[in-house]
Amino acid sequence: MTIPENIIQCAADCNKKQFMQCAFQQKFKCLLITGEATDEQMRIAFELIYAEYVDLAGLYQTREFEMSAYIDSLEKRISSVKRFVELQRLFLKEFDVPFLPGFGIVKKYGHRLYWDFNYPDKDAFLKKLQQIEGAEVRYQAELNKKVNELVEFRKKRVKKEFTLLESRKQFITSMNRLQQNKYVIDDKTSMEEIGLMIKDYKDMAAEADMEKSIRRNKR
Repeated sequence: MTIPENIIQCAADCNKKQFMQCAFQQKFKCLLITGEATDEQMRIAFELIYAEYVDLAGLYQTREFEMSAYIDSLEKRISSVKRFVELQRLFLKEFDVPFLPGFGIVKKYGHRLYWDFNYPDKDAFLKKLQQIEGAEVRYQAELNKKVNELVEFRKKRVKKEFTLLESRKQFITSMNRLQQNKYVIDDKTSMEEIGLMIKDYKDMAAEADMEKSIRRNKR
């Protein structure tokens, strides 16, 4: 659909107040400069503004990293617990006792195991291992779900099909954080400027984290 020139359709021309009206109240008419336009034309114009803001701020990269990190943590959990159960069964079969030093591996995932040397009960221990396996099934389902979400997310990014990533609360929190760090923002600040501020702040925060990590490793 062709967007008429009487509608704001780039981040440089859209200010913070107009952006918030569109994003959180669906009041797209604030983008109309003169004359008339359809609701669909104004909605699409805002999508163009939002897409540009997302690119400038690096929000898609951040979201993709968060999703990938969560998937990685799920994969590590599933792999660790599965290997733990397999090895405990083998150890119990070979030595008639479980490998006690390994209990801490699953304790961090909320699974507590106990072995009484005075009254050893192999069947009860094996049943507990089965219960652990049963409890972990939901994490495999969660992993499958998140992998599919990441695949779809990347497809949308390639096709430039941007969706709103922030709630009103998240957006306001971001603005407050920028202002606390001496960035000057008011209702008239353009979304191009805000996008660049967010990217600049994130880059500085990442650099600071890297420096802290280097200092810790040198100790």
